[in-house]
Amino acid sequence: MAEAKPLRFLIIDGYTKEARDQLQSGGASLAADLYKKMLLKCSPVTTQCDIIFPADSGVNLPSGEAIQNYHGIAWTGCSSCIYSGKPDVEIQIEFARECFRYGIPAFGSCWAAQIAVVAAGGKVELNPKGREMGIARDIQLTSEGSSHPLYIGKQEIVSMVTGGPEMDRICVVKTNSLGLVVEISYIGKDIIEGRNIGRLVGWHESFLN
Repeated sequence: MAEAKPLRFLIIDGYTKEARDQLQSGGASLAADLYKKMLLKCSPVTTQCDIIFPADSGVNLPSGEAIQNYHGIAWTGCSSCIYSGKPDVEIQIEFARECFRYGIPAFGSCWAAQIAVVAAGGKVELNPKGREMGIARDIQLTSEGSSHPLYIGKQEIVSMVTGGPEMDRICVVKTNSLGLVVEISYIGKDIIEGRNIGRLVGWHESFLN
C-alpha cells in the first residue's frame, strides 16, 4: 500500500505582537500554537504547519505558487477590529482575497469570518451594543447544521458560549467580483453557527441584534 502523502498547512495568526505579548504575559498560549497542536494531533498522516503573523511589520506573506503549495489554511481568532482601517488589517483582507483566488480550502474562527466576509465584498461594523458575551442555550440545529462535518456525532440541541466578547458584527454578506458565494447558516434565533465563504468555513458565534 502506498504511503499517504504528507499534508502542509498554513496557520495565519492575526494578533498584533503587542496583543500576543499580552496573552503570553497572562499565561495564555498563542492562537497559532493551539491550532498547530490540534492539526498535528488530528492529522492521520505526516503534517507540516507553517505559521505567519501578518500583523507584524515587514512580514513576507506567501503569494502565487507559494500559496498553492498548501493543502489548507487555518485562520485564528484575533482581538483587532476589522473596520479600523489599520494597515495590518488591510493587509490581512487582501491576503484573504489572494488565498481565495487560488481556492485553497480553509478554516477560520471568529476573526476569520469577519476577514472573509469583507474580502468577499461584505461589511462588518461596530456593534452598537458594545461588547456582548453570554451562554446560548437550547440551540436547535437546522438540517444544514446537522449535516455539517463540524456537527457529526453532536446532539441536535446544544448550548455554547457566545464568544469573544465581540465588538463587531457582520451586517452585509454578498457575492463579490471574485465569484465567492457567502452564506450564513443560522442555528438559533439569535445565533450564527458558521459562515461558508467560498471554500472557507468561519466558525463564529455572535449576537445578531
